[in-house]
Amino acid sequence: MHIEVEDVNEYAPTWTHDSYVAEVFAGKLYNQIVRLETIDQDGSDVYSRVCRYNILTPDVPFRVDEQGIVSFLHVLCSPPLSQKIFRSI
Repeated sequence: MHIEVEDVNEYAPTWTHDSYVAEVFAGKLYNQIVRLETIDQDGSDVYSRVCRYNILTPDVPFRVDEQGIVSFLHVLCSPPLSQKIFRSI
């Protein structure tokens, strides 16, 4: 799944991890699968915050909020998912 990070300041954000891995199972709704985290060199806490995360991969059953928390859009009814890998690009 590809995720875009939007930032409005001088410095571009960088990911704190190269990838994110979580084990999830069908039939269960998760409040949080993983929490994405980025930082930048803009200085203070106010100016170094990322504005928004956007999922670029179409038709995935996930959402990501402004804090970088990835969760399901709905309970999956398919066979169990062993892993989904979120890779920072």
